[in-house]
Amino acid sequence: MCNPVYWEYKMLRNSYRVMIGNMRKAHQVDFLQSLDKKSIWMAHKYASGKPLYGGKAQVPALEAKEENGMMREVISCEEKSKLFEKTFFLGMDHMVPTHETAI
Repeated sequence: MCNPVYWEYKMLRNSYRVMIGNMRKAHQVDFLQSLDKKSIWMAHKYASGKPLYGGKAQVPALEAKEENGMMREVISCEEKSKLFEKTFFLGMDHMVPTHETAI
C-alpha cells in the first residue's frame, strides 16, 4: 500500500490542475468579451499563431554594428541566424561533417 500522504498529494495536485484550467478558461472568456475594434486584432494574432506560449514565434528586427561602426537593422531570418552565430560562438572554427569525412 502507498503512504496516505501520497494520496493526499495526488488529490491536491489534481484539484490544483482543475483550478488552473478553470481560471484559464474564465480569463479567456473575459478577454474575448472585452474586445473592441482595436483589440480584436490582438485576439486574431493570438488565435492565428502556432500553439506556442506567446503566440507566433519570431525574433524581432535586430541592430548590428558593422566594422565601420555604423549600425544596421537585421530583418531576414538568415541574417539573424548569422548574427546569433557570430555573437554566441565567438572564435569557434567549426566544420559541418560531410558523409565522406565521417567514414
